[in-house]
Amino acid sequence: MSESVYNYSKSIHGDALDTEQYEKPLAGMKIVVDCAEGASFYTSIEALKDLGGQVIAIHNNPDGTNINKECGSTHLHELQERVVAEEAMLGLAFDGDADRLLAVDAKGNVVAKFIENATVEAGGFVRTDAVLHSRVSAKGDIEVDGKKGFITGGVVRSTNLISAKSIGSPMGTATVIEVGVDPILKERLQVMEREIAESEKIISTAKPVVIAFGKRMGAGEKMSRDQLARAQMLQRTIDENEKRIIKNCKEVEEIRGLLELETEATVRVRSNLYPGTQITISDVSYFVKDNFFSFFHILFMD
Repeated sequence: MSESVYNYSKSIHGDALDTEQYEKPLAGMKIVVDCAEGASFYTSIEALKDLGGQVIAIHNNPDGTNINKECGSTHLHELQERVVAEEAMLGLAFDGDADRLLAVDAKGNVVAKFIENATVEAGGFVRTDAVLHSRVSAKGDIEVDGKKGFITGGVVRSTNLISAKSIGSPMGTATVIEVGVDPILKERLQVMEREIAESEKIISTAKPVVIAFGKRMGAGEKMSRDQLARAQMLQRTIDENEKRIIKNCKEVEEIRGLLELETEATVRVRSNLYPGTQITISDVSYFVKDNFFSFFHILFMD
């Protein structure tokens, strides 16, 4: 233990820190810690070890340029995977200056004081005091129930329930709330639809060129080796993208079938619902144009 960490621990525990009777409340607990290549890279690890934790550190090699780069509290994906792989009880994600902390477990649940400018995908529930300009999705409920309890900006998605004190802001900040479908499936559906559109665009660009080559060759025009190679390359590109479209269309059909099985979803707003908010329940969208200043509850049942 470093002198600074020791002194901090001793300021809390007093002389008990130097005795065998000093309790280690984290004894036997395996914890994965994402230090975001920032301020927590040393002290947090040592403090958790001091408390008895079995600590596995990731992103704890800051070089002055990699802080928060695809890691820490704004990018939870790697930490979530590592918690499962290590069979850890808990995962902790700091941000670069260590004033923000998110906690995850092996069941996919996420707990945070607040979520700001982050991307969070939870296989379970999300519990937080506030969500600000973030993309948050959860298979379980999303409850924003702290003292502030607001969701402002970004996109928040849950299969079943989103609950908050207020949604949006007096300034009309664009805020999207979606319930009624599995958010991970919906994200996947959107990815597949984009890939299909991209493949169709590639084909529509390449096919006229190949057809033109074919007509010229059919008319007896002699093609150079480079021209023939280009025509063959474009035809391969067309074939590959046509196969990709068939594959993606099949997956899109399967996902849409699963989404149709969703049966119930709820949005609860206990205080203010501001203009600029879009609420989508299943495939029905509601755009908020006027302020609501009382309990607002939308329930969808299939």
